Amino acid sequence: MITAVAALGSSATAGFALIYTGDSVQQAREQLKLAEQGQTTERFGRAVEQLGNRALDVRVGGIYALERIEHDSPQDQPAIMGVLTAFVRGHSAKRGSPPPISNVGAERLLPAAPADLQAALNVIGRRDHTRDGSHKIDLSYAKLFGADLSDAYLAGADLQFATLNQTFLSGATLRGADLRNATVTNPVEANFAGAVR
Repeated sequence: MITAVAALGSSATAGFALIYTGDSVQQAREQLKLAEQGQTTERFGRAVEQLGNRALDVRVGGIYALERIEHDSPQDQPAIMGVLTAFVRGHSAKRGSPPPISNVGAERLLPAAPADLQAALNVIGRRDHTRDGSHKIDLSYAKLFGADLSDAYLAGADLQFATLNQTFLSGATLRGADLRNATVTNPVEANFAGAVR
């Protein structure tokens, strides 16, 4: 009888220990999740600060840091795309008009987009668009001349009043994009199906 009572007491103690351990594991998981969210927020803030730096290499580093955060924290993709598209719109506004195309021998030289704009467009164009949700890529009024948007996924994007002449669009997906009042001079090899013009 005493052995049965002792065994029952041991079982009850083990049961309480398991419940306590389960609660501890759950609390540890929640604390880890909060710590990860805090680290992501801190990384996001530092990367956004870099976008405002005067040094080109620091801005480009900030752009690629945002891309890394996007991969590590998929739920933050819409916010990251919002920051990057605002960066492109704001920085491209200073560009003026597209320069004339120069001919060198048999080759035509097109102007190149600044490295930071091109880096941001690269990240935007190769994002996992299945995580966009209801958020649209907004590149309205952006001056994208000289940019390489080859293979970029910009389906449904807002490109109203955008300057897309002298832009490389080979393999780009612009299906359903809003291109009202945009200038596009080389639409060859891009998918414009259903685009609003």
